[in-house]
Amino acid sequence: LYIASMIQFLMLFEKHENYKYFLGQFSAAHLTSFICLSSTLICLVMKFGIFWFLLPSLLVIINDISAYLFGSVFGRTPLMKISPKKTIEGFVGATFTTAIASYLIAYFSLTNNWLFKQSNIFIPLSKELESSDVLNFYKKVAISKIGIRHAELHAMGLSLLVSFIGPYGGSLCSAIK
Repeated sequence: LYIASMIQFLMLFEKHENYKYFLGQFSAAHLTSFICLSSTLICLVMKFGIFWFLLPSLLVIINDISAYLFGSVFGRTPLMKISPKKTIEGFVGATFTTAIASYLIAYFSLTNNWLFKQSNIFIPLSKELESSDVLNFYKKVAISKIGIRHAELHAMGLSLLVSFIGPYGGSLCSAIK
């Protein structure tokens, strides 16, 4: 939902004439969200370990650097009109690089108790979600047959989220300029 609203905002932004009002509304909504969510983040870090705070930060950095490198070497096709230096090739290369890096970071971090609380590797789910077909498929294939642990799979999912939100956040900064 957040990604869809971000994409819709950027697409409408190109057509909208009153930039100050549009950016003011967007900034006010995000500031309110960040203030409300910061206390939740602190509580989650205390409960589940610093890993879940460091991982998204590292993934954003890795995504930005790899998008720049892939875009400057292979980039030909612009991703958006607002930010012409962002390319589709950089986006795709950064997505794969971030997914691989997230798996490696999670794999090596699972052995450090100060980064990751071993007792809280998987967040408990509700009973409705626990009986879903998607979760049962995930448990049978990813965990038992491939051998991926829960934290590694969650880290790879988080890398996809970072990879899809990252370019739009950069385009928003370009739009503000």
